[in-house]
Amino acid sequence: MYLRLFLLTFVTFLFEISLTRLFGYILSQHFTPICISLALFGLGTGAFIRLSFCRNISAHRIFTAGFAVMGMSLLLVYLSFQVFPHVLGTVLLALTFFVASGALISMFYEEFKAKGAYLAYTLDMAGGALACLAAVPLLNLTGPVSMTVGAGAVCALLSAMSWGGGNRRGVFLVGTLVAVAMVILSAGIHFRFIAEFPDRKLFAHAKPLTQRAATDDHGKIVDFEWSSVGRADLYEDPDHEELKWIYYDQTNPSIMLREAMNDGERDFLRSRFAYFPISILDPDEMLVVGAGGGYEIKLAKLAGVDQIDAVEINPAIIRLVKRRQSFTGPLYETGNVNLSVTEGRTFLMRSKKRYDLIQMSLVLTGSADSATHATLENYLYTRESFTAIMRRLSDRGCLAIIDDSADRTVRQFLTALAVLQESGVEQDQALKQICVFYNLEPGPTAYRNLLLVFPNEPGEAMCRQAVAEAKRLNLQPLWVPNLVAGRPFSDVAELGMDQFLEKQQIELSPVTDDQPYFFDFTKGPWKKLKVAWPFLSLAAFAAVFAGLIRFGKRTRPHDWRTHLTAFLIGLGFMFVELGLIQKLTIAIGSPTKILSVLLFSILLWCGIGSQIGSRITRISRRRISVFCWVVAAVNGIFVYWLQDHYLLESISSGNLRIIAVILLLAPLGVVMGMPFPSLLNSVKTGEDRQLGVIWGINGLASLAGANLWIVCSLLAGGSVTLLCGSVLYVLAGLSAWKVRAS
Repeated sequence: MYLRLFLLTFVTFLFEISLTRLFGYILSQHFTPICISLALFGLGTGAFIRLSFCRNISAHRIFTAGFAVMGMSLLLVYLSFQVFPHVLGTVLLALTFFVASGALISMFYEEFKAKGAYLAYTLDMAGGALACLAAVPLLNLTGPVSMTVGAGAVCALLSAMSWGGGNRRGVFLVGTLVAVAMVILSAGIHFRFIAEFPDRKLFAHAKPLTQRAATDDHGKIVDFEWSSVGRADLYEDPDHEELKWIYYDQTNPSIMLREAMNDGERDFLRSRFAYFPISILDPDEMLVVGAGGGYEIKLAKLAGVDQIDAVEINPAIIRLVKRRQSFTGPLYETGNVNLSVTEGRTFLMRSKKRYDLIQMSLVLTGSADSATHATLENYLYTRESFTAIMRRLSDRGCLAIIDDSADRTVRQFLTALAVLQESGVEQDQALKQICVFYNLEPGPTAYRNLLLVFPNEPGEAMCRQAVAEAKRLNLQPLWVPNLVAGRPFSDVAELGMDQFLEKQQIELSPVTDDQPYFFDFTKGPWKKLKVAWPFLSLAAFAAVFAGLIRFGKRTRPHDWRTHLTAFLIGLGFMFVELGLIQKLTIAIGSPTKILSVLLFSILLWCGIGSQIGSRITRISRRRISVFCWVVAAVNGIFVYWLQDHYLLESISSGNLRIIAVILLLAPLGVVMGMPFPSLLNSVKTGEDRQLGVIWGINGLASLAGANLWIVCSLLAGGSVTLLCGSVLYVLAGLSAWKVRAS
């Protein structure tokens, strides 16, 4: 039983993380919290269904059927891509998997009974922790589709192992054969003997690559690579033989240029929009953030830049570029190019060099439609990030940001202005250190707007040179100090930033690391709540569903305190967990890596905390309340410490930062692992069915907490949401005051 519970939670967490990558590719990265919500809803629903409709079914039949449903669901997730490639099918099958998992986990808690609650909780946490530890290397190795089918094989084997009726040998043989078949399918997908997805035109959700595949009769995807960060697709169009496109999760195309063979082709490259900052600055050392297909690298090498540092977060893109070296020529392999596969903000934090030019071209985390990213963080465009970038510029240096959205460019302009003013520069002087240009002929690229920010005033000669070069390249100057003053930038100069922002219909204020929603242009709390209504609806639905579980059972008069405590602990746990993910993202790197590292840390220490809590029996019969209040206090202290140390800047090594995060979370994780198993332990002998009720309520509370956290983070920021977690634990302690632990 111990091994089955451990593997059950291992497979559940593994699929949950895998699903974030699948949804990131098919839909968008901001569906990651939806994946977590889907998992939590399924787990709570599974407990409710088992308690309501499966009372008279034997345990071994429930375990066998549950694992079989989980394995079949994962297999059908893959088959649905081939037969019914619609996101609705993926969602329903994933939900079926989590419902079956929730039913089994609640059954395991009942089987362990109240006395074994601490051990069950420890095994639960340990399985999830190992899954989080394995997720990133498995995603880098196989990708989420192959990994999902492989997880289904484990479920098939567990189903066969759980059968306790007649003909056990025959059932085990059938289950083993099914598991072997799924392993072979997983291997076939990994080695590309079997396709992952059918024609991309069939997917319902329109993303740039999907739309292009649907309308372009000649172009096609010729190669792809997966990583824990996302999938990279290489797209070719015979009408543009000189270049190829690399799409990151079907969005944000990065350009691969063919190696220039003659002077005419080299002159053509010198006329490109992205070459403009290089041509006017003539840098000796240059940093390219979001290097991708190497477009800016090739332009920098053409210009004769002495030293080029390139940063790219997605190793899948780099693997594609290196495989096409015969087309591009050597890019990242030459002596004057240093490649770092990491997140741009992380590199800036670690680097001590100063550059003449730092260029970021379309460094976005999703599609060009900002409205779809109101709840998605971006840490490259915050005040703190701009401050770090300005420190990395030489005295004659410049930050160049290329974007395809006018609203985003205005917000970047205001962020740069705010950062310069924070450094002690008056507004009139700060405005002389910024230029904006517009590309009148974007061509096959999405390069439209260019923002230039200088640490020092560039001078009139430099500005006149920039305007002349812009005219040659058919660019329109929108703001050049003392030469061009176009709207809306001239309005900022006339009104000042505060009055300008007041007059805008959308939110253009600079964002911070604590509230990094750069893509959120909704203005005012009521409009933000309107954007967040799906999350509020899910939270309300989860609360109502938890009430159905509580009132749908025969309970003792004082059971409401136990159930309320379980609900508040679930809310508080999610507020703390998701708040920590947001605060520590920059220190760790990519979203998938921080999700894996932080969940591993929390689950590991919670499991240890559960065992420690089981031995603290003489402190108080009201130790559940004491444990909740200790969590609230430790979390409050940790939030206070995080305010100035969330970047972990003093630790230069990425691996050492991961180790530091795991160790730093030890005190908080250990105490977070004490309240819930103690609550389970309070159930009286003979009322073991209440264990499933408590677990189901806690799971649905986690769903409500995940969605409420998103809303609170949008409105108030990460630090406030973390403190809200402390408040919820205080309330849980008050609720549990009369719930006596046994």
